[in-house]
Amino acid sequence: MTDVDARSHFVADIFEPLAANWRWTGKRPSIHLNTPPHVNRKYRIEFVIPEQAFRVTGPVALTFLVNGHALGREHYTMAGAYTFEKDVPAEWIASGEATLGAEIDKVVPAPNGSHYGFLMVALGLKRN
Repeated sequence: MTDVDARSHFVADIFEPLAANWRWTGKRPSIHLNTPPHVNRKYRIEFVIPEQAFRVTGPVALTFLVNGHALGREHYTMAGAYTFEKDVPAEWIASGEATLGAEIDKVVPAPNGSHYGFLMVALGLKRN
């Protein structure tokens, strides 16, 4: 979230402003990356389910997405900092283009009409 060109990769549901090294997300934040095709990659996301959101939503489930495919789904029963990391099948990003995201099942409504999901610290692909 702190890379100089981070904003140029945002597709949806990642909100301004940057606060320290994280950003609030909506229900389904996503980014778009170009990566060399046919290279083994690992999806990695670092995020926080903040206590103030957890008090409203209770336990939540996040689904982790690569080019529209569900890579995994995890349930979180307490607020805290988390990391999810998993190998991406090479055929999912064979073109060298990757839209990465996550979807949270419950969001917190805000007075301005927005809906907040979680705090995203990092999202990307790394080489295996």
